[in-house]
Amino acid sequence: MINAAQSLVETYMVILKTRGTLEEVIKEANLPYDYEQLSGMIEAGAVNSTEVFSISVTSASPEEAEKIANTIAELLPNRIADIVEGSSVRIVDYAVVPSKKTSPSLSKNTMLGAMLGFVLSCGVFTVLYLLDDVVHNEDYVRVTFDLPLLAVVPDLTEKNSKSNYYYYRDDSKGGKEETA
Repeated sequence: MINAAQSLVETYMVILKTRGTLEEVIKEANLPYDYEQLSGMIEAGAVNSTEVFSISVTSASPEEAEKIANTIAELLPNRIADIVEGSSVRIVDYAVVPSKKTSPSLSKNTMLGAMLGFVLSCGVFTVLYLLDDVVHNEDYVRVTFDLPLLAVVPDLTEKNSKSNYYYYRDDSKGGKEETA
C-alpha cells in the first residue's frame, strides 16, 4: 500500500511540472515568466520516502518565491483531483518568507575559492618544477650523473660569494686594484 501511495506522489509531481499546471500558476499569480523559466525554478520531491511531498521554489525575491509556492499549493490539489480519479490531496503547510538568505553563501564560496586557488597554485608550481631543465650548480651534475667535472664557470655577478671573486682595475682611482 505504501508503494502505491509513493507512486501516486511521483504522479503528483509529474502533474505539477506539466505545462497546463504551470501556465495556470503563471496566470493566477500574474508572473513575468514563461513555462520553461518557471519549471526551472520549481523542485518537488517526497519527504523521507513518505506519502508527503514538498515543493521548493527558488527565486531572487523571497516574497516572489512564497507567492509562487502558495499559488501552486492552492491550484495543485484541484488540478490533481481533475486528472487522477479518487485522489484526495491536502495541504500540510503553506510557504512562508524565509527569515535569512539561503544562497549564495559568502563564507562557503570564499572557502571554495581559497581551496581552488591553493590547488591551482600547487599545480602551477609542480609543472614549473617538472619543466625546469636548468643546471643550477655543480653539485647537481656530480650527484645526478656521477661524472667528474672538468671545469666550473664562476658566477661573477654574485657579490656576497667568497669562493667566486675577481679582480678588476679601476683606472679612475689611479690604477688601484679592487676586489669585487
